[in-house]
Amino acid sequence: MPIIFLSSPSHTSHISHTSHTSHISHIIHISHIIHISHISHIIHISHISHYNYINYINNNNNSNLNNNTNKIIKRHASNTASTVLNNIKKKLSKNIFIINHQLMVMIKICDDEEDDGEHGDDEDNDNDDND
Repeated sequence: MPIIFLSSPSHTSHISHTSHTSHISHIIHISHIIHISHISHIIHISHISHYNYINYINNNNNSNLNNNTNKIIKRHASNTASTVLNNIKKKLSKNIFIINHQLMVMIKICDDEEDDGEHGDDEDNDNDDND
Protein backbone atom coordinates (compact mmCIF):
# COMPACT_ATOMS: atom_id res chain seq x y z
CA MET A 1 0.00 0.00 0.00
CA PRO A 2 1.17 3.52 -0.65
CA ILE A 3 2.44 5.26 2.46
CA ILE A 4 3.70 8.81 2.72
CA PHE A 5 5.63 10.32 5.56
CA LEU A 6 5.46 13.99 6.41
CA SER A 7 8.29 15.23 8.56
CA SER A 8 8.27 17.94 11.25
CA PRO A 9 6.70 21.40 10.59
CA SER A 10 9.82 23.05 9.20
CA HIS A 11 10.16 20.35 6.55
CA THR A 12 6.57 19.78 5.43
CA SER A 13 7.48 20.41 1.81
CA HIS A 14 9.72 17.32 1.82
CA ILE A 15 7.27 14.53 1.11
CA SER A 16 8.59 11.11 0.25
CA HIS A 17 6.95 7.75 -0.22
CA THR A 18 7.97 4.31 0.98
CA SER A 19 5.80 2.26 -1.33
CA HIS A 20 6.93 -0.89 -3.12
CA THR A 21 4.13 -0.47 -5.64
CA SER A 22 3.85 1.76 -8.69
CA HIS A 23 0.78 3.66 -7.40
CA ILE A 24 2.54 7.03 -7.46
CA SER A 25 -0.69 8.71 -8.59
CA HIS A 26 -2.36 7.73 -5.29
CA ILE A 27 0.33 9.60 -3.40
CA ILE A 28 0.17 12.64 -5.67
CA HIS A 29 -3.63 12.80 -5.37
CA ILE A 30 -3.51 12.95 -1.58
CA SER A 31 -3.92 16.72 -2.06
CA HIS A 32 -7.41 16.08 -3.45
CA ILE A 33 -8.44 14.60 -0.13
CA ILE A 34 -6.74 16.94 2.36
CA HIS A 35 -4.80 20.15 1.85
CA ILE A 36 -1.08 19.94 2.57
CA SER A 37 -1.34 23.15 4.61
CA HIS A 38 -3.92 21.43 6.81
CA ILE A 39 -1.59 18.44 7.29
CA SER A 40 1.20 20.87 8.17
CA HIS A 41 -1.07 22.39 10.82
CA ILE A 42 -1.77 18.95 12.30
CA ILE A 43 1.93 18.15 12.46
CA HIS A 44 2.66 21.55 13.98
CA ILE A 45 0.15 20.94 16.78
CA SER A 46 1.46 17.43 17.38
CA HIS A 47 5.08 18.56 17.38
CA ILE A 48 4.48 21.42 19.81
CA SER A 49 2.33 19.27 22.11
CA HIS A 50 4.82 16.45 22.26
CA TYR A 51 8.14 18.28 22.46
CA ASN A 52 8.30 22.07 22.50
CA TYR A 53 5.72 22.42 25.27
CA ILE A 54 7.67 20.03 27.48
CA ASN A 55 10.91 21.90 26.78
CA TYR A 56 9.25 25.23 27.53
CA ILE A 57 7.97 23.96 30.90
CA ASN A 58 11.35 22.43 31.76
CA ASN A 59 13.32 25.56 30.86
CA ASN A 60 11.05 27.96 32.71
CA ASN A 61 10.14 25.98 35.81
CA ASN A 62 13.17 23.79 36.27
CA SER A 63 13.33 24.17 40.03
CA ASN A 64 9.71 23.11 40.47
CA LEU A 65 9.90 19.91 38.49
CA ASN A 66 11.11 16.53 39.59
CA ASN A 67 11.42 13.44 37.45
CA ASN A 68 7.93 12.17 38.28
CA THR A 69 6.30 15.51 37.38
CA ASN A 70 8.24 15.55 34.14
CA LYS A 71 6.83 12.15 33.18
CA ILE A 72 3.30 13.34 33.92
CA ILE A 73 3.76 16.42 31.72
CA LYS A 74 5.20 14.30 28.92
CA ARG A 75 2.29 11.87 29.10
CA HIS A 76 -0.20 14.74 29.07
CA ALA A 77 1.47 16.30 26.02
CA SER A 78 1.43 12.98 24.22
CA ASN A 79 -2.26 12.49 25.01
CA THR A 80 -3.01 16.02 23.79
CA ALA A 81 -1.30 15.34 20.45
CA SER A 82 -3.14 12.04 20.14
CA THR A 83 -6.51 13.67 20.87
CA VAL A 84 -5.93 16.39 18.28
CA LEU A 85 -5.01 13.84 15.63
CA ASN A 86 -7.96 11.58 16.45
CA ASN A 87 -10.41 14.49 16.26
CA ILE A 88 -9.12 15.45 12.82
CA LYS A 89 -9.11 11.82 11.73
CA LYS A 90 -12.89 11.65 12.38
CA LYS A 91 -13.44 14.51 9.95
CA LEU A 92 -11.51 12.80 7.14
CA SER A 93 -12.59 10.09 4.75
CA LYS A 94 -12.75 6.69 6.44
CA ASN A 95 -10.12 5.40 4.00
CA ILE A 96 -7.47 7.65 5.51
CA PHE A 97 -6.13 7.48 9.02
CA ILE A 98 -3.44 9.30 10.90
CA ILE A 99 -0.98 7.81 13.37
CA ASN A 100 1.07 9.94 15.73
CA HIS A 101 4.70 8.77 15.49
CA GLN A 102 6.63 11.26 17.63
CA LEU A 103 8.04 13.73 15.08
CA MET A 104 6.04 12.55 12.09
CA VAL A 105 2.50 11.83 11.09
CA MET A 106 1.88 8.90 8.82
CA ILE A 107 -0.98 8.96 6.35
CA LYS A 108 -1.84 5.64 4.83
CA ILE A 109 -4.20 5.05 1.92
CA CYS A 110 -6.33 1.94 2.27
CA ASP A 111 -7.67 0.31 -0.88
CA ASP A 112 -10.13 -2.11 0.69
CA GLU A 113 -12.71 -1.39 3.36
CA GLU A 114 -12.04 -4.63 5.26
CA ASP A 115 -9.12 -2.88 6.98
CA ASP A 116 -11.41 -0.31 8.63
CA GLY A 117 -11.41 -1.83 12.08
CA GLU A 118 -7.83 -2.99 12.12
CA HIS A 119 -5.60 0.04 11.86
CA GLY A 120 -5.76 1.99 15.17
CA ASP A 121 -2.33 2.67 16.63
CA ASP A 122 -0.93 -0.74 15.72
CA GLU A 123 2.60 -0.33 14.40
CA ASP A 124 2.40 -3.67 12.55
CA ASN A 125 0.38 -1.95 9.82
CA ASP A 126 3.58 -0.39 8.45
CA ASN A 127 4.26 -3.59 6.52
CA ASP A 128 1.01 -3.74 4.51
CA ASP A 129 2.54 -2.94 1.13
CA ASN A 130 1.77 -5.97 -0.97
CA ASP A 131 -1.41 -4.90 -2.81
